[in-house]
Amino acid sequence: MCLVTMLWMAVACLLTYGLIAWAVPVTYSAGRSEALSAAAEALVEELDGESLENCAAALYRFAGRQGAEVSIVDPAGETCLSTSEEDGSSGAGTVVTAEPGGEAVVEAGPDESVMQAVSVPLRLREGEGYYILVFSGVQTVNQVSEAVGRVWPYILAAVLLAGTCSSAFYALFITRPVVRLTAVSRKLASLQFDWRAEEGRADELGTLAGNLNELAGRLSDSMEALRAANRRLQADIDREKERERQRTAFFSAASHELKTPLTVIKGQLSGMLDGVGVYADREKYLGRSLQVVGRMETLVQELLAVSKLETGEWPRRKADLRAVVTESLAGCGELFAQREIRVRTELQEGCSAEGDPGLLGKAMGNLLTNAALHSPEGAEVRVTLCRAGDEAVFAVENTGVHLPPETLPHLFEPFYRVDRSRSRRTGGSGLGLYLTGTIVRRFGGDCRMENTADGVRAEIRFPSAQNPP
Repeated sequence: MCLVTMLWMAVACLLTYGLIAWAVPVTYSAGRSEALSAAAEALVEELDGESLENCAAALYRFAGRQGAEVSIVDPAGETCLSTSEEDGSSGAGTVVTAEPGGEAVVEAGPDESVMQAVSVPLRLREGEGYYILVFSGVQTVNQVSEAVGRVWPYILAAVLLAGTCSSAFYALFITRPVVRLTAVSRKLASLQFDWRAEEGRADELGTLAGNLNELAGRLSDSMEALRAANRRLQADIDREKERERQRTAFFSAASHELKTPLTVIKGQLSGMLDGVGVYADREKYLGRSLQVVGRMETLVQELLAVSKLETGEWPRRKADLRAVVTESLAGCGELFAQREIRVRTELQEGCSAEGDPGLLGKAMGNLLTNAALHSPEGAEVRVTLCRAGDEAVFAVENTGVHLPPETLPHLFEPFYRVDRSRSRRTGGSGLGLYLTGTIVRRFGGDCRMENTADGVRAEIRFPSAQNPP
């Protein structure tokens, strides 16, 4: 680009030089001819009607002013008065004649010293038919042309120097910023927005750099918003996949849980109908079948409760958690008494949460029942309710027992049992803690279970209601 610019500037300067060298002589010649014609017309007006003797002074004055030779030619074509009479010629190296029609014929001598001649009719006192002949030499024009010809090497050097400097200036102040902006545009095309173009210029390139910076900022914001939207969408997709996986696992586990008691009932009924072995005692095995049907009924009710929780909308209202816990403790009182478990409570006033009191009571009752069934006889269960900042915390800690640490993350999964045989004996379906976790999460809470120094602690945290109950 710089070399092309330098060559174009050199060509332009050389063309300009050639035009000047050609136009100066031509222009000077035309201008000189017009000036001589006008001066000659003025001289004719000045000498009109004068005698030939009185014309000499005016001719010399004219010749001095115009730098030309002036002659008066008689009707016969002979020079009767001339400013160059001293050397006996009408011009150095020239032959001058006047035609009867008033035209001047000037023939150049060997030295080519005549450039122009003007012939104007003149009326004198001696009569008409006289002419004034004015001619000038080419010395001045030749000097100008020679001067222009002598300086062409310097002009060429100046052209090359100007082209080089101009190219350097072009590269420094125009080409280099354009190259930088081109690199910036390539980064923009490759979606790299962690850059900024320099905006130190006040011209169009500076404006373009500012526009590119603004475009990069807006595209960066848009890409970040798009990435955030994609992350949210991916999170929603992952959650939906996880829900689908949990739903599939839930129904698979539910099918298994229903299949087992149905198989037991079918076997017992077949044995009783056939009177085979121990099944001849129908009364005994009918009672056992009734127990199995009872457990199945409980399981179906819990499945319906889970389905309703996951698909239905439950009304929210302010619930007094202390009253809910007191009612749940009363419902579990007989179970605690049968197992001779001591219950120590510490319930703080003013604890409330947004939710359905019935469902909240079921969640807390499941934790209390779980503590009663899985604590050794004669153990102690501690029940607390308090405020912790903006949360209401309900906790149940049963003593005398610990859970394997690897089982703690799975306790709130559906149909998960730490000890499957023991859960069968106690009638557990594996849905109690899952129901508890579902209810708590539905109303914006969180539940967890952990081992403590004395036993196992189950905890529920609810966001506190904004208004008092």
